[in-house]
Amino acid sequence: VLDRRRAVPFVDLLPFADGRGTPDRVSVNGRGFAVHQGWNRLPVRLAATDRVVVTIDHVRLPPRGKGGAGGIRELRIPGVHPTEALRPPVRAERALAGADLARTNITYLFDRTTGDDPSRPRVVTGDRQRGLVRDQQDGELGWRRQISPPAARAWRVDGFARIAPATADHVIDRLVGSAAVPIDGSSRFEGRPRNRASSAFDGDPRHAWLAGWTRAGGAWLRWTLPRATTVRLLRLLPAQVRVRRPTRVRLDVDGRRGQPVGVAPGGAVVLPRAVSGRRFTLRILDARFPPGTPGLERRRRAVGIGELHAPGVPVVLLDRSTRLTGTCATGPTLSAGGRTLRLAARAPLAQFEAGLPVRVHGCAPRTPLPARTTTVAAPRGPWLLDQVRLSSPAPRGLPAARGSGAVLDPGNPGRSTWTDVRLRTRGATWLVLGTGFSAGWRATCDGHDLGEAVPVQGFANGWALSGSCRTASFRFAPTRTVLIAAIVSLIACLLALVFLVVRRRRGPQPDPVQLTTAPHAAPWPLRHALAAGVAAALVLGFLFALRAGVLLAPVVVLILWRGISARALALGGGVLVAVAVPLLTMLAAPLPATGFQTNYAVDRIAAHWVAVLAVVLLGAALLRTLAAAPRQRR
Repeated sequence: VLDRRRAVPFVDLLPFADGRGTPDRVSVNGRGFAVHQGWNRLPVRLAATDRVVVTIDHVRLPPRGKGGAGGIRELRIPGVHPTEALRPPVRAERALAGADLARTNITYLFDRTTGDDPSRPRVVTGDRQRGLVRDQQDGELGWRRQISPPAARAWRVDGFARIAPATADHVIDRLVGSAAVPIDGSSRFEGRPRNRASSAFDGDPRHAWLAGWTRAGGAWLRWTLPRATTVRLLRLLPAQVRVRRPTRVRLDVDGRRGQPVGVAPGGAVVLPRAVSGRRFTLRILDARFPPGTPGLERRRRAVGIGELHAPGVPVVLLDRSTRLTGTCATGPTLSAGGRTLRLAARAPLAQFEAGLPVRVHGCAPRTPLPARTTTVAAPRGPWLLDQVRLSSPAPRGLPAARGSGAVLDPGNPGRSTWTDVRLRTRGATWLVLGTGFSAGWRATCDGHDLGEAVPVQGFANGWALSGSCRTASFRFAPTRTVLIAAIVSLIACLLALVFLVVRRRRGPQPDPVQLTTAPHAAPWPLRHALAAGVAAALVLGFLFALRAGVLLAPVVVLILWRGISARALALGGGVLVAVAVPLLTMLAAPLPATGFQTNYAVDRIAAHWVAVLAVVLLGAALLRTLAAAPRQRR
């Protein structure tokens, strides 16, 4: 939807194409166009419109394998320049507007949207439509946030930053002060600075150049010398980490394409003839894992060179035990209210090279911002600002504390309790349990109930204290209800067991429908059992999971082929439910005392699948019993 009615003579469209599909027809406001890979200028000739609707009409799918829905990578409309600035929650800003904040600290915290594993950003990826975690990218490289400070204040800035995966290798060399000659390479494996190209020229095979690898794209390593040098022989030493090693390469010189040559087992690369120039590019055309590489490590999309010996290239010296002492000119930048805020990075060099976030601090002491809508933005660049804090201390200082407190002993955590916390408090203060807020938490102080918790610091559970408190305990109240329900269930099960035993002693009772089962079931022919197994795989795969259907189909085939009786099936299913499932549940990793364990289901996945097998066995026993029952009319 456009901001106003306007003429749109054309639309530029860049389709998203990968191995799962390529869009080849789209419609713009109902008018169809054929499109190809790359930019397409579509002459839509809309005289006056307030909306542009683009739909994908057809996607060219691959001849084999699964297809995708296609997509649109970029869309350009003449005269339209969209921007996006996310807005933090505004309730606090609106509640504080107009209040006397002279004795109140104010802090804004900003987060960059990252992928599932921000410590290992992916540069070389596979088909994005496949939805693999290793193919996912960061949601934001640069970011914009819109805030409305409740008061005009001066702000300090600090945060955490890391080098962007797309930053050129020679730029990183300049940051750490190791640039002897410009050395660059294709995408660094996992985006980590220590995997940059100059690591292949530092004289230490332990530090290798590791680049992302796809067979279609290959990888390349480039160095530029101050004067022309003649090269006939190169030597490639392998990386000490298990990644692919070059087996076929090509050396391009000053833009002239070389001839592909193989890499000898010892790493020697002998060119067909000597070449001379200043700008050398070693292109890796093929690579293989060393023999004996385990299957899990073969999943690494990387190729590496431990050391590259070439004429004229100086050794890149770097002491990795030192610290990164960045300057304001080389650090990240932030814009706020039209002002450019520069930050400097200081951290151990090993931390920086591992791709971990490093602390950054503002170069200016404080930056004034007005009490109106302001945009804070971290532009794309060599640095990624993961977290940024704008903090403004109270102009007149904080009010004098009316009380104080200290934790002398953190106590004993339980599954839903925290007991014997020893405290020393004086006057009015707060007792805070630093776990996610829930109205179910209760606290006691020296045996006295403190009532319901209130949210503190936006996430925790807090109770106001007006006097001294020496011992505190916490419990999650709903757990008692769950325990009572479990006890009632246990009593009901025991009563049912007693009833069955007493009823059995009284003798058999008449039943209008007698279900009789033979001690042994008639075995099926193998081909009939296989057909039933295929049908069971479809049904069970739909009910539980595709992998469950595949694994349970042989179980069904075995039951039918060997003629396993209903009695044996029921006994097996009962043992799994009564013994195996509780045992596996108890042996699983214990729950943390504070809850919020998102890996709960994964830790207990074995018990889940054993329970699925038990359900299948009991279901098979029921079907065998019903099949053996005599026909009766009613």
